[in-house]
Amino acid sequence: MGNGYALRKPITIALKESQGEYVARFTEAELSRSGETAREAIDWLKSSIVTLYEMLSKKDPKELGPLPKRQLKVLGEYLVAEPDPKA
Repeated sequence: MGNGYALRKPITIALKESQGEYVARFTEAELSRSGETAREAIDWLKSSIVTLYEMLSKKDPKELGPLPKRQLKVLGEYLVAEPDPKA
């Protein structure tokens, strides 16, 4: 996956093209991104998965609403931090 994370298990992404735009969805985490190409939509979704996980992981779980709590739980089931190669 990159960005300091690896996958614990594969992520199923739904990809749909509509009117010249591609939408990539990670339905289980209720997250989607779009792009002009399929690759752009998928890359944007991958980046957003990591960004969202990092952002939610830093927050106090008591401060999270129902959707962010579900997203953090789902993302935690899929992502694992890669060991630092310099350590």
